Amino acid sequence: GLVEGELAVAFLAGGALFGAEGARVIGALVALGLLSTISAMVLAGPRVASTMAEDYPRTLGWLQLTPGRAPVIAVALQAGLSLLLLWTATFAQVIAYIGLLLSSCALLVAAGVIWLRIREPELARPFRCWGYPLTPAIFIAVAGGMIV
Repeated sequence: GLVEGELAVAFLAGGALFGAEGARVIGALVALGLLSTISAMVLAGPRVASTMAEDYPRTLGWLQLTPGRAPVIAVALQAGLSLLLLWTATFAQVIAYIGLLLSSCALLVAAGVIWLRIREPELARPFRCWGYPLTPAIFIAVAGGMIV
């Protein structure tokens, strides 16, 4: 088809719907969305890693956040891994890696809901999972299919 093998699908769709000017506007909106996502991940990613280190100090303790300071080691680790990906992979491969990692993490979160309810049934549940256990099971199946 028209977009098979293309990475700039939104740009092509904008051009088909609104002409050349529309394609530029859609392209700019996609770029803005990507930049805002990148800036959010630059801020959040290292803090997630340093917070995980609080739960697993033996293996991740070196990533811990010093109170009142930025998690410098976790920022450097994230920057290094990002640069390694950018130097060794194409844009399409980076997008595929990101999709795989995000889908894997989402699958693990849904599996964690089931695992925690089985392992610690007496634990307080401040948030409910609507349709449990069917909804997380469906989510796991869909995310697993996307990963495969």
